[in-house]
Amino acid sequence: MPDKIEGECKLKKLTVDDYAIFKGKQEIEFSTDSTNKITVIVGKNATGKTLLYNAIKTCFTLEVSGNKITSKPIIDTTFDRSLISKENEWLFFVSEYVSHNVKIQNYGDDTRVNIIQRMNDIFFKYVSDIRNIKYLHIDENNNLLTMNSSEQIMDLAASEKVSVNLAYILAVKQVCAPKSFLVIDGGLDRVSIEKKKNIWDMIVENSAQVILFCTDAEYQNFEHQYVEKQSVGKEYIIKYNSENNCSEIKKYD
Repeated sequence: MPDKIEGECKLKKLTVDDYAIFKGKQEIEFSTDSTNKITVIVGKNATGKTLLYNAIKTCFTLEVSGNKITSKPIIDTTFDRSLISKENEWLFFVSEYVSHNVKIQNYGDDTRVNIIQRMNDIFFKYVSDIRNIKYLHIDENNNLLTMNSSEQIMDLAASEKVSVNLAYILAVKQVCAPKSFLVIDGGLDRVSIEKKKNIWDMIVENSAQVILFCTDAEYQNFEHQYVEKQSVGKEYIIKYNSENNCSEIKKYD
């Protein structure tokens, strides 16, 4: 099975220099505080949030799609970057690509059982009110299944899939890299309003560090209604200039 990451695994700073629409040298310093553990990067759609998300992945030589890499981003971390590979790509989450197929075929039986148990513990602590769900399971073909009280597989709405997939990812993190970061691109946009607070708490309480990319409107909604401000350590906003088709990273006011 993939190696377990025992020590602290946090991101310190991302530097891009003439990276696609981000012209010149620009930086994001991530919060590494154990209490104020969240760094939020907000911006309107098509201003570069996913570009920066992919820039972080590129620093670990992880595959990205849909964007032409124009320069090599630089990442500063608290750990050896070689620890991150396709085996632990669950450290990156995009709600657009949530799936019921997971990649734990290389994990031993005891680890699989542990992950499934943690996944259920997390899910039912935070989002137990989703319809008639009895338990979550991963079958021998690595399909992530949601079972009802009649032992039947349930078909889930998009927002429900986000909740289930996040519970799985956070369970793997607890088992394999309990002190690790989690980078999220749009992971909350499909969640219904009444579930947002529970999903936020699920993410924050089960991650050592969170890097969240979201729209400015979505973040203001969270900030005013759900988010406990002390959990947010650093805030940035992406400012897009339509005249020169360039984006700039600034501190969020």
